[in-house]
Amino acid sequence: MAKKIRFPLEMADGAEVRNLDDLKEHFDLGSVLECYKNGKLLTWLQDRYLEEEAAAVSTLDETMPDFQKKLCEVFGVEYTGDTVDIEEIARRQERLERLRTFTDEAVFIEHIDQVAFDQEELADLLDEDEQEIYLCGDKFTVPASRKDVTYIGINSPNVHISGKIPEKNEELEISFRNIEVDNLPVVHIPETVVSTTHVTCKEYYSSEKITGELVDEILNSDGCISYSGIICETTDYLLYHASYYDFVKDQGKNGYVRFNKGTGEKHWLNVDLSRSNEICVDGNKMYFYREDHYRRNEYGYLGDIWVFDLELLRTPQKLFSMQCNRNNDQYSVFGDYIAFINDNTPYLYKASNKQIKRIPAPTPDRTQHYNYIYASQAGVYFTFEDYPTYSLYFYGYSDAKANILFETDEEICRMFHVENEQVIYFEYSRNCESGFGSIDFSSIPKGAHTDITTTYDVMLRNGSGEEIRSYYDCLLYVANGGIIKKVDYRTGEVTEVAPDAIEHNYDSGGLFRKGYSFYTPVSFKRIGDWIYYRMNGDINKYCRVSLSAPGEIEMIREYSDEERIELYKSLKDIPEIQLQ
Repeated sequence: MAKKIRFPLEMADGAEVRNLDDLKEHFDLGSVLECYKNGKLLTWLQDRYLEEEAAAVSTLDETMPDFQKKLCEVFGVEYTGDTVDIEEIARRQERLERLRTFTDEAVFIEHIDQVAFDQEELADLLDEDEQEIYLCGDKFTVPASRKDVTYIGINSPNVHISGKIPEKNEELEISFRNIEVDNLPVVHIPETVVSTTHVTCKEYYSSEKITGELVDEILNSDGCISYSGIICETTDYLLYHASYYDFVKDQGKNGYVRFNKGTGEKHWLNVDLSRSNEICVDGNKMYFYREDHYRRNEYGYLGDIWVFDLELLRTPQKLFSMQCNRNNDQYSVFGDYIAFINDNTPYLYKASNKQIKRIPAPTPDRTQHYNYIYASQAGVYFTFEDYPTYSLYFYGYSDAKANILFETDEEICRMFHVENEQVIYFEYSRNCESGFGSIDFSSIPKGAHTDITTTYDVMLRNGSGEEIRSYYDCLLYVANGGIIKKVDYRTGEVTEVAPDAIEHNYDSGGLFRKGYSFYTPVSFKRIGDWIYYRMNGDINKYCRVSLSAPGEIEMIREYSDEERIELYKSLKDIPEIQLQ
């Protein structure tokens, strides 16, 4: 016979109690009364064959003046005399039942006290200075004067903004998610935008100011020779980490330097970019993801998407929160749009009006997953897993419709680039082995099954695809044999760039396992027109090669102590810019 699943009771302190001892330790009268009203308390007792307590609870009369005291006595808990409003608990139960007629999503159920079903309830929440309000109804009116409020639609309601609306949308200081706003100010988006190809890419823009000598200096400016301090490269700037210490004055600096590729000027930036993961660049804006290990659910950790404008130099702004399914490769930027996956659902954020809306895609069940997403000039590509079949969908900005493009037996993982909305480059998984390939879907009937058009000889690291980097003009990867290769998006041509990007490793094994040797690809970094890597993995052999002169390897010299002292002096002389 199948084992019966017994649910716990949730207390106000977050504890999930499964026995009487736990209930006494975490006893909260309000939580227990709520469980009493919805019948969970009696069921909880009966499921555990606590017949004496179950009988006592079933005979209680909540109309009696000492009802709450009697309920505490059933469990041997002292009654403090603080009365809980039972009518308020009943109203809350009614609101929960009403909300469940619209949705069963936990993210909404957990915020029932912040849900407004009508305009009067919305006014009450605004009077309580709520910063995040969930709207469940047909139409609402929100005041333009109330700043820093985020309105989240549960059933995609219509909202009208009342009061004086600023001409510039960014001055509105109100955020909307999954809501249709009928009178947002018109925002003119430039026709030409420079955009990244995917969250994992560090966008490259050529500049005569980024010389090999300059990068040598940057690589030595963090205490030792390393390219891990390069944060990102944008249209006009290069952002990197630097540090120095003056032992005489017993003072130093540890922070970020912005290099202007047009003028060659450098400035320290007083900015906190700690925990800046999954950096994505668009124009001169740097987007990044900060994960919060204290917030999670069944899909993973909850984090926030931030933006830092290297041109305007405003303090980094948090745009919205998102929940990743499996990893952080789940948001992508193009111009005014940020596409992302949240709670196993694809969404689209529009920066000009700060609105988030669901992409109209099939609703997944427990065995289905939306895994990866990619924003392009025309729309959003996202993958749908329904094992053993994997599908690629496309949502167009203009028609606001999501349609399936094709199905395949290979799991499409990271998407690197889509050329002319016809050829997609991606990492895939087949029979627990990874690879790198592309599919030309221009002539494939919508929804048809297809195979990978072209596969590339990417070198694997312990069974998984590694060292693939996408840029606006090409894609770079480490191929078998440790050769860095370049894929031209326009022609599909593959050319060799540099050798010796391979490292020998040895696993000594163990008591019942033989030792063995293996090779792994060496990581690389692209800065301007240069590719930097450690030759054969040797920390003493940093080298570089220019994409315009493949095969011509130049070794990077580590600064001497005297040169490093001079470098530290130059870092001390760099002026600092305060953010707005």
